[in-house]
Amino acid sequence: MKRNDQLAAQILKHLSDSDRGSEGLSVICQALGGTDSDMHTAITHHVAILQDRGLVSNLGNFIRLTWQGHTVVEGESHFDTSAK
Repeated sequence: MKRNDQLAAQILKHLSDSDRGSEGLSVICQALGGTDSDMHTAITHHVAILQDRGLVSNLGNFIRLTWQGHTVVEGESHFDTSAK
């Protein structure tokens, strides 16, 4: 699956805008229109690669932004898509 920077940014923004400290994957999928299986798969994949980059943390059934994730969303750090 190809990386979709726009989808990754939408996931980060959704988590940042949430009133809760974390969100379930199903809530994220529903909020981003991921009701079909292809979109659900794409969102799941992008959450995993955002975790690889240290921007989100998976807390069992819930996903939350890390400090670095907040920094990216707040525009203090460029959303660098190059590998570290």
